[in-house]
Amino acid sequence: MFHAFIILVTAASFSAAANLYVGSHSGLITSFNFAKHDNGTYDLSTVAETNFSAPSPGWLTLDSRSHVLYSVDQGVNTPNGSLNSFETSPNGTLTPILRLPTITDGVFSTIISFGSQKQALAITHSEGSAISTWSISSNGTFAPLQTITFDPPTPGPVPGRQLSSHPQQIVQDTTGEYYLVPDLGADLIHIFCADPSGQSDQLVESQPPLKTPPGSGPRHAVFWEPTDQYVEFKRRSTFLYVDFELSNQVIGYKVTYPDGGGLAFEQILSTTAFGGEPGPNGASVSEITTLPIPPTLLLSIRNDNLTTLRPEDPTSNGALIPSDSLSTFSIHSNGSLTFTELYPAGGNSPRAIAINKNYNLVAAGVQAPAGVVVHEGHAVDGVWRWKGVVARGRIEDADADAKEVGVGGEVTGVVWDE
Repeated sequence: MFHAFIILVTAASFSAAANLYVGSHSGLITSFNFAKHDNGTYDLSTVAETNFSAPSPGWLTLDSRSHVLYSVDQGVNTPNGSLNSFETSPNGTLTPILRLPTITDGVFSTIISFGSQKQALAITHSEGSAISTWSISSNGTFAPLQTITFDPPTPGPVPGRQLSSHPQQIVQDTTGEYYLVPDLGADLIHIFCADPSGQSDQLVESQPPLKTPPGSGPRHAVFWEPTDQYVEFKRRSTFLYVDFELSNQVIGYKVTYPDGGGLAFEQILSTTAFGGEPGPNGASVSEITTLPIPPTLLLSIRNDNLTTLRPEDPTSNGALIPSDSLSTFSIHSNGSLTFTELYPAGGNSPRAIAINKNYNLVAAGVQAPAGVVVHEGHAVDGVWRWKGVVARGRIEDADADAKEVGVGGEVTGVVWDE
């Protein structure tokens, strides 16, 4: 397979604070340098592109300790997908290491741990109705470990989306012992643990799945614990928040750990990504994550078209830009949520979002205008508030006289490297 790595822009006179990697269905992973000027303004410069993960790079996962980036190629319009690894560098260039075929439609990946030392990369394959795990090494090489295929469920209330299993994500709980897999097609959250015998790096289904409302379509989930707890680990208050692509619900569960093992779930709330309102037809919630200070639940919503970029946004040149939304909720110590606001993501279909290590910048991958938008926020009276857009990296416009180099195709993965 031919692949290219193109360096597009040399480093500017100021030093880059971080790199951003953005994957899209153009076939490219684009590297941006994100920098802050002495006057407090920010700059986002495209520095390189690689098509090693073509044709359809999706979710990106960074192993910052090993300086390795993993890209899952969804394999759109091809029989299989692929898993690809790259060596990262301070200037943002990515050096290809390895490419191996996978089951089709890998839509999410994450690094999971087996005990204190062993790690693996886990991938969910939505159209492939499966999850796969891969052993990973510090040099960026990897090998297949396990494939778990889910049987077709009883057809759900949304026949166009619920005739087969569609696992969307794998998330490890706060104890590190359990792995949850939301399944949009089956209205279930599968629950796994590591091989109890300790003889293999295999996942086994540890208990019956958590059933979710019919036709809800669970997509992603995030665990959260209050930080002001100094008690024995398994007696902490632990909460799980799940977003639902088909119903746009957000459901919160209190998670406990019975003495006999496993997890128990008590539903404590149900709302929508729109703060209790149903939202427009065609809208679908996408990503869910948390900000620690102040405790905030953050969601991205595709195709709601309820917001516009604010006039003070420096990238709008005075013109309002129609936008889908980022939704925020304040999280309270008892796990309850208070809706804060809908805020413009900076374009349409913000499928992927990423938060920097200082928790003050949120990068959203958007379409129309396609690219990545970096938003700044801060705490105001104990509530997360947006300050505005600080930088944007855009798609190349072949019809424009002055071209901006950026991301082409559907943006599917965004990750910071700091």
